[in-house]
Amino acid sequence: AVSLLASCVHLWLTLLAILTLIIIWGLYIALEASHRKHRPVLMEQRRNAHEHLIYLCESSPLLEVVDHRVDVGKMFDRQLSTYSHSQLKLADEGIWRSPALLTTVMLLGAFFLFVLSVRVLEPGASLHIGDIVTLVGCVIVAVNGIFRLRRGFRRSRNAIQSAENIAQYLSIPATKAEPLDRGQSTKIDTGILFEHVSFCDSQKRRILDDVSLELTPGQVHAVVAIEPITAHTLGEMMLGFGLPSSGRIVMNHINLIDIDPSCIRRQSLLINERGPLLEGTVEENLWSGIPRDATIDIMDLARKSNVAEAILNLQDGIGTVVAENDERLAADHLYRIGIARAHIKKPAVIVAHEPAVRVSAQEEMDSCNALFQLRSLRAFLIVLPERLSTLRNADKVFVFKDGRLVASGTHQALLEESEIYRHYNYLRFAAA
Repeated sequence: AVSLLASCVHLWLTLLAILTLIIIWGLYIALEASHRKHRPVLMEQRRNAHEHLIYLCESSPLLEVVDHRVDVGKMFDRQLSTYSHSQLKLADEGIWRSPALLTTVMLLGAFFLFVLSVRVLEPGASLHIGDIVTLVGCVIVAVNGIFRLRRGFRRSRNAIQSAENIAQYLSIPATKAEPLDRGQSTKIDTGILFEHVSFCDSQKRRILDDVSLELTPGQVHAVVAIEPITAHTLGEMMLGFGLPSSGRIVMNHINLIDIDPSCIRRQSLLINERGPLLEGTVEENLWSGIPRDATIDIMDLARKSNVAEAILNLQDGIGTVVAENDERLAADHLYRIGIARAHIKKPAVIVAHEPAVRVSAQEEMDSCNALFQLRSLRAFLIVLPERLSTLRNADKVFVFKDGRLVASGTHQALLEESEIYRHYNYLRFAAA
């Protein structure tokens, strides 16, 4: 179209227009090739970031438990969609809207405008229809390019300013709560008490409703809930994430609201079917940030946790490098690595979420025995059970329905006294 308009003015202008189109087309091909080359890498990075954030939401410490796991993914996808939409406004993925191509077209349009202006200003020159149409087209291209670039720079400045505001907000020092060891024992060991604790999610739905219970160190407490979100929320609070909407949680005779959350997290440990496993060697995962102690035989603790054989079967044994979603270790083996980590760290609070996968009777027994070895740590141990053997061996089982604690006791006593617990066992384990 540009060549046809240029031919209405002069032949040499037509050649110039063709040359311009060749330049623009060559630039487009180069940008398109670069885009195709880097797009898979960018998409893979985005996918990995998406999976990692979903994992963080599902495995704490974000108190994601106030929402169902499926809802977590949906909410994140919605937020990601909103972000992507805003991002595309700033720098659209379409090559035709790339800043480099836009700048080139604008400059070439301005050059055409200059050439036409020189011709129009020649003595005795007269404007023809072709001159007018081409001149108007060049003006539109140049002005449109200028406005697009201005809008892009303005959005870029706004994005930078927003990022600076967020960074400034995040840099505000948080108000420090009273440390747990002020006038008290450093270790949480004298008791954990829930007094009329209630907790609501963002939609004001009650996840915990007037819960009162007491935990005893050195005992295994199993939390059974008709709605799994209730058990997850209670576990998160034990790890120091989230505060009650009403009521109070008392640790070492101190209200949880008056305790620095980081103090609780230093003394707590989460164990689940992912370990959780971190990127590094198996040995680094067992120590997991704990200062190394030459007097501790970690392989002896691994044998105590029934995971030594699985570790030694790896290519480099305890020096094998593993990753977050490593498939060389089964879920129960990762779970037992978390248990071995507990023997090394000796936390005051342990929250263990059993693997939900079906395994052989021997594998289940090995995991169950490893878990109950943690009694020797005299820690406050909360288990979110997925297996009947754990319930049978637990020192105390707490039964929740609609966020309320409806029964507590041993497995056998609850089978005799609680219809809700019998119904729960029938639904979960009758097929087994």
